[in-house]
Formats: sequence, structure tokens, C-alpha cells
Amino acid sequence: MRFFFVIACCSFFCFAQNKEHDVNAVKCFYENKAKPIFIFNKKNGSIVDTLQNAKEENTWYKLTITESDYGWFKINTIERIPNKNKEHHYKNFWVRNSDFNLYVKNEDEDHAYIYDLPTTSSNRIHKLDNGQKVQVTEISELWAKIVLIIGEKKVAGWLPYKDQCANLKTCYDYEKF
Repeated sequence: MRFFFVIACCSFFCFAQNKEHDVNAVKCFYENKAKPIFIFNKKNGSIVDTLQNAKEENTWYKLTITESDYGWFKINTIERIPNKNKEHHYKNFWVRNSDFNLYVKNEDEDHAYIYDLPTTSSNRIHKLDNGQKVQVTEISELWAKIVLIIGEKKVAGWLPYKDQCANLKTCYDYEKF
């Protein structure tokens, strides 16, 4: 009986640890078919790998990012979607921060807000529709600094983690978008 209790406790601890570990990063995606992702061993370091995006429809890379630093993102995980069996092991490696996106999601309302600073006590600067695709340029803890074009104007602001989605198909009823 003790044996099963120990196994159950270990399983719970491992699950809880993995869940927490997964949440401590901003999730985004890369779907640029023309440009590969270059993986660097450190900021301004050497390229250690080049990930080509597949030419097939509905394939992309999903990344979890733990840090940003002047044009660089530090990778926690990177996986090819929909082929989740292929996870690339580049934890703590770096990528340039271009062409990484996420979708806006707010489960409580039809819109979300971006803020001028990465805190909800700062000013709301723009309202975004659910399902809107935005570019990630920086992160601060679990906040994503995003950029989007509205008309001819470039708008930048901070989106809270609860309103971020790296895979539109799992965040919503995909057919409505």
C-alpha cells in the first residue's frame, strides 16, 4: 500500500511540476514559410541549427519563451505542430525575435485590452478582438509586448498571459474564425 502511495505522490509531484514549468513562459508561434528559424547557442552567438518550416498547410512551430533581451528570445521549448512527436531540444538557446505571433483570446469577453506597461494597473491603450493575430516583440514575465497595424498606424502594447493563445484551434471553436 505504501508503495502505491509513494508512486501516486511522485506522479502528482511530477505532473504539477511540469504544469507549472509549462506556464512560466509566453507561448507563441512561427508560421513563416519562406524564412527558417535560426537557433543560436547564445545571444549574438553561433547558429547551432536551422529549422525549415514545412510547406504543407496548417504546419508551424510553437515556442515557449522565458526571456527577451534586445531583439532576442530565450527558448524553453520548440515543437513542430501538428507533429507534436518532434520536439526540438533547445532549452536555453536563443532566436532572433522576428515573425513570432500569437492570437488574442479572452474567454470572458469578445475582446481583450493591451496596456502601456506590463501590469493591469497601467493604462489600457487599445481594445483587440478575439482571434486577432499579433506579433510578439518582447516579453516581461508572462506579459507579451505585441505590435499590430491598425489602418496605417503601428500600435504596440502589453498583452496579459490570460489573453494569449499560440494555437487558435485549441483556444476557440476554430470554425468561427
